Amino acid sequence: MKRLVVVRHAKAEKTQFGQTDFDRELTNQGKIDARQVASRLQSENVLPELIISSPSSRAYQTAKILGDVFGIDKKQIVRKILLYDDIETKKVIALLKEEAKHVDTLFLVGHNPVLQRMIHELTDDFHGHLCTSGVVVMDFKVERWSQILRTKGELVLFETPLTENSDNEMNPGL
Repeated sequence: MKRLVVVRHAKAEKTQFGQTDFDRELTNQGKIDARQVASRLQSENVLPELIISSPSSRAYQTAKILGDVFGIDKKQIVRKILLYDDIETKKVIALLKEEAKHVDTLFLVGHNPVLQRMIHELTDDFHGHLCTSGVVVMDFKVERWSQILRTKGELVLFETPLTENSDNEMNPGL
């Protein structure tokens, strides 16, 4: 069995003058939300063997917070620029096949709309919106990552931050 844990980056600051979208940092609330959601995953025994993250500041900061909660060194977090782009699900699966060969539980940290679209393609059970710091856990009854496109995943858990200040409105953007 393979378990895919999809994590949307935590709440980020608005783009400042002269700043690129790629360099946006997490807000203080975003840091709190990411830690809170990671702690709830830990209490549910949803534990990563590997974390793959978009290299954007907000996604990588979120991945580092996850790593901190789960005791994973930031040097073990794989950053892939592919996860920053608007890519197809089959390209994400090819990345998993390449990077997570010997891993059964993988955390993938990135952005909408890519993550939202991927979740909808991989499971029929999810009908929500992946807000910032939102997490969807899916199980696949397969032996290899390359096989998850041939079956629908089972939605195991959907976590969102508990705060009022998180991005819980419909926001399809990054």
